[in-house]
Parts: sequence; structure tokens; C-alpha cells
Amino acid sequence: MTALLDRIRTFIRDHDLLRPDRRVVAAVSGGSDSVALACLLHELQKRGELTLAGVAHFNHQLRATADRDEAHTAAVARMLGVAMVSDRAEIAAQAKAERQS
Repeated sequence: MTALLDRIRTFIRDHDLLRPDRRVVAAVSGGSDSVALACLLHELQKRGELTLAGVAHFNHQLRATADRDEAHTAAVARMLGVAMVSDRAEIAAQAKAERQS
């Protein structure tokens, strides 16, 4: 993971994206890519390069696995020792009612 972390660190520095005094919230769907992002941000926090303030999750209730994804995200937040903010809505019903896709 060190090579990947070094590449991310270089990208952040080259584009002036974050500074050590910045607080970051990771949007986590529960999928592997967003979980990896949260873990990488946690590693950067351990190195004093940012503060991972927590993870955010929105359960759209579109897939059969949506509740499982939400629970997995909560477990990731606990594992990283950060807060989790979550919300949910029946997006399909809302879209139908509002005649939107």
C-alpha cells in the first residue's frame, strides 16, 4: 500500500488539495472503491497529513443489498474509529412520484 499511498500523497501535494489542518469526510457507498478511499484517508491521517472527520453514507434503497451496504459502511467507520453520518430515502418511489428518472 505504500506505493499507492505515495502516489496519492504526490497527487494531493501537486494539486494542493489538502493540508494537515484539513478535516475530510469520506463518502462511502459500502463498495470496495469507497471503502479503499476511506482506508487510504485513514492512513494519511495516521501520518498527520489530514484529519478524517468521519464517513457519510446515503442509502438510496435501490438495490437488494442496500441495507447490507449501509451496515458494512457502519462497520468500516467503527473499524477506522470515526463517526458515521447516514441517511436514507426511497429514491425509486420519490422519482416515480416526481416523474423523474
